[in-house]
Amino acid sequence: MGPHAKLKLDHLGKEVLESRLPGILELSRTFAHVDPVKEPIPVIPTCHYMMGGIPTKVTGQALTVNEKGEDVVVPGLFAVGEIACVSVHGANRLGGNSLLDLVVFGRAAGLHLQESIAEQGALRDASESDVEGISGSSEPLEQ
Repeated sequence: MGPHAKLKLDHLGKEVLESRLPGILELSRTFAHVDPVKEPIPVIPTCHYMMGGIPTKVTGQALTVNEKGEDVVVPGLFAVGEIACVSVHGANRLGGNSLLDLVVFGRAAGLHLQESIAEQGALRDASESDVEGISGSSEPLEQ
């Protein structure tokens, strides 16, 4: 096992662990091969959920910062779900809010995309030069 912390629960006593934390006992014994009544549980840091990373407008449009330090939309780039950061949660989010976040901002992004596509007119298939232009440069994303 790699680097880990140890969670000691033995001070709670066998009766408390068995009556109030039976799931923890079972998981620890099954997957970590430790008995929390007698020994600490190895805990490996992980990412439980994301709280954004790509700054976005409520419409899902990805934002970047221009040379004046102002937020500007990156044309054609959208982000929704846990990767998007609409900044409504603050430093942490309540457990049930992630579903609300997905429904509200996912719908807002979908409606905005629908409007944007309708304004552009007929769509066309990507040409070879379109594909080469995209794969040959990531400059707009590096700003």
